[in-house]
Amino acid sequence: MSHSENDVDKQVKRHKAPLLGFAAILAAVAVLLVWWLGQEIEAPDAPLQTPAEVESSSAAPSSPTPQSGTLSDSQLIEPGETATTVQTPVQQ
Repeated sequence: MSHSENDVDKQVKRHKAPLLGFAAILAAVAVLLVWWLGQEIEAPDAPLQTPAEVESSSAAPSSPTPQSGTLSDSQLIEPGETATTVQTPVQQ
Protein backbone atom coordinates (compact mmCIF):
# COMPACT_ATOMS: atom_id res chain seq x y z
CA MET A 1 0.00 0.00 0.00
CA SER A 2 1.17 3.44 -0.77
CA HIS A 3 1.21 6.31 1.63
CA SER A 4 -1.75 8.72 1.22
CA GLU A 5 -1.03 12.33 0.44
CA ASN A 6 -1.60 14.58 3.40
CA ASP A 7 -0.54 17.82 1.80
CA VAL A 8 -3.16 20.17 3.28
CA ASP A 9 -2.27 23.08 1.00
CA LYS A 10 -2.83 20.97 -2.10
CA GLN A 11 -6.19 19.68 -0.73
CA VAL A 12 -7.34 23.23 0.01
CA LYS A 13 -6.55 24.27 -3.57
CA ARG A 14 -8.39 21.26 -5.00
CA HIS A 15 -11.51 21.77 -2.89
CA LYS A 16 -11.71 25.56 -3.05
CA ALA A 17 -14.29 25.72 -5.89
CA PRO A 18 -16.73 23.13 -4.44
CA LEU A 19 -16.54 24.73 -1.00
CA LEU A 20 -17.21 28.18 -2.49
CA GLY A 21 -20.16 26.68 -4.39
CA PHE A 22 -21.63 25.25 -1.20
CA ALA A 23 -21.15 28.58 0.57
CA ALA A 24 -22.87 30.44 -2.30
CA ILE A 25 -25.83 28.05 -2.23
CA LEU A 26 -26.19 28.38 1.54
CA ALA A 27 -26.04 32.17 1.27
CA ALA A 28 -28.71 32.19 -1.47
CA VAL A 29 -30.98 29.93 0.59
CA ALA A 30 -30.53 32.18 3.63
CA VAL A 31 -31.41 35.28 1.57
CA LEU A 32 -34.51 33.57 0.11
CA LEU A 33 -35.59 32.40 3.56
CA VAL A 34 -35.31 35.90 5.01
CA TRP A 35 -37.18 37.35 2.01
CA TRP A 36 -39.96 34.74 2.27
CA LEU A 37 -40.40 35.27 6.02
CA GLY A 38 -40.54 39.02 5.45
CA GLN A 39 -43.28 38.56 2.85
CA GLU A 40 -45.29 36.35 5.23
CA ILE A 41 -45.01 38.89 8.03
CA GLU A 42 -46.04 41.82 5.81
CA ALA A 43 -49.04 40.20 4.08
CA PRO A 44 -50.33 36.94 5.58
CA ASP A 45 -52.83 34.90 3.54
CA ALA A 46 -55.67 35.08 6.07
CA PRO A 47 -56.88 38.54 7.10
CA LEU A 48 -56.27 39.29 10.74
CA GLN A 49 -59.29 39.90 12.97
CA THR A 50 -59.47 41.64 16.28
CA PRO A 51 -60.84 39.61 19.22
CA ALA A 52 -64.08 41.61 19.07
CA GLU A 53 -64.58 40.68 15.40
CA VAL A 54 -63.93 37.01 16.12
CA GLU A 55 -66.38 37.04 19.04
CA SER A 56 -69.13 38.75 17.05
CA SER A 57 -68.69 36.50 14.00
CA SER A 58 -68.79 33.30 16.06
CA ALA A 59 -71.78 34.29 18.20
CA ALA A 60 -74.80 32.06 17.59
CA PRO A 61 -78.31 33.48 17.29
CA SER A 62 -79.98 33.86 20.68
CA SER A 63 -83.04 31.68 19.97
CA PRO A 64 -82.99 29.46 16.91
CA THR A 65 -86.36 28.93 15.33
CA PRO A 66 -87.27 25.38 14.35
CA GLN A 67 -87.49 24.81 10.63
CA SER A 68 -89.61 22.32 8.78
CA GLY A 69 -87.98 18.92 8.68
CA THR A 70 -86.24 19.27 12.05
CA LEU A 71 -86.88 17.02 15.03
CA SER A 72 -88.44 18.21 18.24
CA ASP A 73 -86.99 17.29 21.64
CA SER A 74 -89.42 14.39 22.03
CA GLN A 75 -88.26 12.88 18.72
CA LEU A 76 -84.55 12.83 19.53
CA ILE A 77 -82.83 9.52 20.27
CA GLU A 78 -81.53 9.25 23.83
CA PRO A 79 -78.26 7.47 24.66
CA GLY A 80 -78.80 3.72 24.79
CA GLU A 81 -81.81 3.78 22.46
CA THR A 82 -81.84 2.61 18.89
CA ALA A 83 -83.88 4.05 16.07
CA THR A 84 -86.37 1.18 16.30
CA THR A 85 -87.16 1.82 19.99
CA VAL A 86 -87.92 5.51 19.57
CA GLN A 87 -91.58 6.28 19.27
CA THR A 88 -92.72 9.42 17.53
CA PRO A 89 -95.53 11.43 19.11
CA VAL A 90 -98.93 11.15 17.53
CA GLN A 91 -100.02 14.24 15.61
CA GLN A 92 -103.41 15.53 16.77
